[in-house]
Amino acid sequence: LLTAHEWEMTEVKTDGVVSDLYSGLTLSFDSKTYNCTNGGKVWPASGTWEFVGDKGDKILRDDGLEVIIENLSESQLVLSFSWGSTTFDGGRVGSLTGLHRITFKRKS
Repeated sequence: LLTAHEWEMTEVKTDGVVSDLYSGLTLSFDSKTYNCTNGGKVWPASGTWEFVGDKGDKILRDDGLEVIIENLSESQLVLSFSWGSTTFDGGRVGSLTGLHRITFKRKS
């Protein structure tokens, strides 16, 4: 399911607070790589990834960030991760520290 669709962000929460960061964020995955648009500093434009453990509920990106797959269905993807640095390059489209929870819908 993760690799079957392109995903479009519907909501971002940082430490439980809804944010307008990463407007227009989309993600797509194939078996070993991902591509992203409008990910600010927290989602590079492209990179590699792999599953962590045997449950299929965590991925590790090539930059060392572990991402938890909270929900994955045919129509929705929810990812969460802790981001440790504030990087305001280019204003608010950069990033905020804290627990990020990003909800995506399947892009039509």
